[in-house]
Order: sequence, then C-alpha cells, then structure tokens
Amino acid sequence: MTLKTCRDCGVAKPLEQFHPHAQMKDGRHNYCVECYRRRNRERYQRKKAGDLRDGRRTRPLEFDGYRVCPDCGERKPASEFATRKRASDGLHTYCRPCNNARAYASIERLHGTSRNWKLKERYGLTAEQVAQMVADQGGMCAICEERPAEHVDHDHATGVVRGVLCFTCNVGLGTFEDDPTRLLDAMRYLWLWGAECLAAAWWMRMPSPSRAPGGDADVPGDDAWLSGINLDRLFYRRKGLSPGEMAKMIEIQAGGCAVCGTESPEHVDHDHATGKVRGILCFGCNTGMGSFGDDPDRLARAARYLRPVVTTT
Repeated sequence: MTLKTCRDCGVAKPLEQFHPHAQMKDGRHNYCVECYRRRNRERYQRKKAGDLRDGRRTRPLEFDGYRVCPDCGERKPASEFATRKRASDGLHTYCRPCNNARAYASIERLHGTSRNWKLKERYGLTAEQVAQMVADQGGMCAICEERPAEHVDHDHATGVVRGVLCFTCNVGLGTFEDDPTRLLDAMRYLWLWGAECLAAAWWMRMPSPSRAPGGDADVPGDDAWLSGINLDRLFYRRKGLSPGEMAKMIEIQAGGCAVCGTESPEHVDHDHATGKVRGILCFGCNTGMGSFGDDPDRLARAARYLRPVVTTT
C-alpha cells in the first residue's frame, strides 16, 4: 500500500484518501480528503465574512507595478514578491517576509523543526534515525572519534548516508572531494615530513597511485611550467622564501600540487609547530589538511571511512 503524508495534518494515509490532481508528481493532492474539505469550509466562511484573502489570485499588479500582500495588508512593489512560475503573473501571492513566515510555520507544524525537515528532505532520515546513528558511534565523529558527531555525511554520487561526522572532518572530506587516494597522498606527505625527510624533493619521486610516473625528466624546460600559476599570490603568501626558492620547489613538484600532483600549486604549506615550509599545495589539499589538523592518522582514518576494507568469510 502506497502512503502519502498530508501537508496539513501531517498524517501518512493511503493515496486513495487524496483527491486526484494531474499536475502533482504522484497524481494526488497534497491535502487528504478530510483536510481538503475542512479547508474549503473554512474558506467559504472567510469569504462569507468578507475576508478578501481568498480572492488574492485574481488581483493583478496595479498599473504602477505595486500589489497588496493579503497577509500583512501592505502595498509593495513587485520586486518584494518572490517569483513563481505557476502563478498567472509570475509572482508569489505573499510578500517575501510573509511567505517565509508561512513556510517556517508549515515546517514547524509538519516536522517540528527546520533541522528535522532538512534531514528528511536531503537524506530521507528522521531525527530519531540520526540520533540512533550517533548513539551507535558512541556520540563521536565516525572518523576522528574525538569530537561530537553533528553533521550527516553522504555520498554525493549515490546519496547514500555514510555516517555522522564532526564539522572539521566533514569539511575536510569535501575539500579533498571525497577522494581516498588524495587523503592517502596527504597522509604520506605529512608522514614523510614528520620523519624529517626532504619531502619537497623526495615526495615527487615516491610512487603514488594518483600521480603519473616521472621525475625531473618530466619537468618542462624554460618557464613554460609556470603558466597558469598565480605567482603574485605565491609571493604574498610565502613563508620566508625568495621567489627563486619557491619557483625551484614548484619545479621539483613538476608544476603541480605537492600532494595531489594535479591541481595548480598556489598556497605555501608549512609545519605549524616548527614553521618549516613543506611544499606548495593547491587550495583543496592545503585546506583539507588544515581541517584534519595536519594529522596523518586522521587522514588515514578518513580514507578508510570512504573506502572500507571488504572482508570475506
């Protein structure tokens, strides 16, 4: 049996209890038969008492481009009414503030809070289901297990919900574009620097699944490899490096980000504890590492979270 939730009473009922409506996706009204009849009775009583709100759709714009909002009763220009394709004049019935107030009131009546509505609309989850997911995680982020789980994470390609994360881990996944390979590259980059390796020179020679094979032989000659790189931003953000030293680091990196190797290097990365410059990164990798606190362990856990190990029995 197919159920539909009435937008007025909020009760899930069989489709047979909704009047047919050809313009709706499921072919049925948004209001159940009982609510539909009640609303008609109330509208009849309002009209009988002289309430003009029910004649609002027949009110055209005045000659000077103004109209009266039936809720607040104020005369306002058309620019203060949101657009609506299905309306005869292309505008919402109510002015923006009144329309927003009505929308919030409907959300509160049907869902309790705007968060509950967004959870249902975006992820198909109820607040109770999310609370159970958080409880199953011990109340902590599914990646770092250190901060409270507050943000629902989902696969942007499939829409499948993966877990509930803290703010920084959720943002970090986004800046790395949900790519476990880039996360592992960032982990190795930080691990090598933690071992006090000369990562700026060695990193590009380490094998990586996300980077095409090569080395110094792949670096184009002259200054062609600098095309497209915003040197002004690099010099502005440098950490005690001369332009020549920075250019040499980018050359060693084959003209790409020291982590992913593909995006344009525009941001100087440094160890926040020692102040040592580690490499030149793209925006996503630089921001993503900051979101994960420059912690290779958190990056590794994030990669495992995105690409869980499949076991066979």
